[in-house]
Amino acid sequence: MTATPLIARHLVPSVAPAVPDGFERLPTALVAGLPHSIALAQDLTLLLVVPTGLATRWRDADPAAVVTASDPEPAAGPAGRAPARLLLRGSDGVLASVPLVAGLRRTLPDGQARVELLILGWEIRAGSLRGPGDVGSRIELAWRPADRAGDTFSPPPISSRVLERLAAADQRKGRR
Repeated sequence: MTATPLIARHLVPSVAPAVPDGFERLPTALVAGLPHSIALAQDLTLLLVVPTGLATRWRDADPAAVVTASDPEPAAGPAGRAPARLLLRGSDGVLASVPLVAGLRRTLPDGQARVELLILGWEIRAGSLRGPGDVGSRIELAWRPADRAGDTFSPPPISSRVLERLAAADQRKGRR
C-alpha cells in the first residue's frame, strides 16, 4: 500500500537519509552524560534530554543497557522506550522542541525558521542518564542555518478534473 502524496511527504523514511548539500554533519559521543548540549551557531544550541523521571531505575540498570535508539531492532530499556527530545535554545530561551525521530527533517522554530535540522541516528545508554562516562551513547545530526530556501521543489498535483477537461479539449481540437 502506498501513501497518498499529501501524506507521503510527512512520513519518516525507512532508511537513513543522505545528508543534503549545505548541511553540516554532527556526529557526537555523549561522554558528558545527559542533558547534553550541542553548539550550532554563536547563539544557538541543541539540548538533548531524556525526561523519564526514573532516576532509581537508571541508577540500578546496567550502564550499557540501551535506553533509546534510532534502530528499531534493539530491545527497549528497563523502562521501555524513553521519550528523548532535542530543545533548540537561543539567547532568549527555549525556541523549539522536537522528538528524536530517525530521518526527521524540520525547520525550527515554527514560524521563525532559524535552523534546518536532520536527525540521522542515535543510541542512548543507561550510563549516560546517570552521569559522565563513555558508555557508547551517541547521536548524529545534520543542520544548516535556515536562511535559504529548501533544496527540493515540486509542482502541486494537477486535479483529475482539470486533466479530464484538458483531454476533452484536446479531443475537440482533433475533430476540427
